[in-house]
Amino acid sequence: MATIFIHSDPDITKARVTRYLSRKLKINKEISLDQNTLPDIHILLGTESIKINEIKKLMDDLSFKPMQLSKQFGIIMNAHMMTPTAQNALLKNLEEHPDSTEYILTTQDIHLLLPTIISRCRVKYVKKAFHKTEIPDVCKEFNSSPKYRKLLIVKEISDQKDSNVVFSFLTGLLRLSQEDLSSKKLNVATPNIKLVQFVQNYIKQNVNKALALDYLVIHWKRI
Repeated sequence: MATIFIHSDPDITKARVTRYLSRKLKINKEISLDQNTLPDIHILLGTESIKINEIKKLMDDLSFKPMQLSKQFGIIMNAHMMTPTAQNALLKNLEEHPDSTEYILTTQDIHLLLPTIISRCRVKYVKKAFHKTEIPDVCKEFNSSPKYRKLLIVKEISDQKDSNVVFSFLTGLLRLSQEDLSSKKLNVATPNIKLVQFVQNYIKQNVNKALALDYLVIHWKRI
């Protein structure tokens, strides 16, 4: 059976996959996904849209018997970037691949994968521990407050001359959402994570901080 690893941070997910591979293959050192030299590990990075021809090539690479390891692995990073036709092509292979082959998928948004793919995979939620003290109290207050109070909170933050105050606030909200992601509250955590990242990117582009934070208030889902 294939495995799907889920986390909002691709680097954290990548580290989890390398540990998983090392444990499965009983190797003491972790395997590098960035500089892989093992012929039985085939990696599709998925930095852009993953099309059907890329999935077919991966399946062709996995059609041979393992050369060095006990089994071979097909790893699709950012699997949510597969087109629908690519996902359908992969689906048939997930149903019929031999025991000597294992697929590993990573994603930040499992909802973008076909339900039929998810049903044929083990789903693992990658956890990253955050100490409660790392999440500012203002973030917890923001989350639990009614909308009018949220607007007052973000106004106080946007009025600060130090832009680090804004980014510390957004980072705290991101961590708060990631804790919920670890506890599988995907319907709330995933939209909030995307929202915070969207606002962060906008502010980095010198968009008006107050407007960006007001947008955050309007679309935030209480955890």
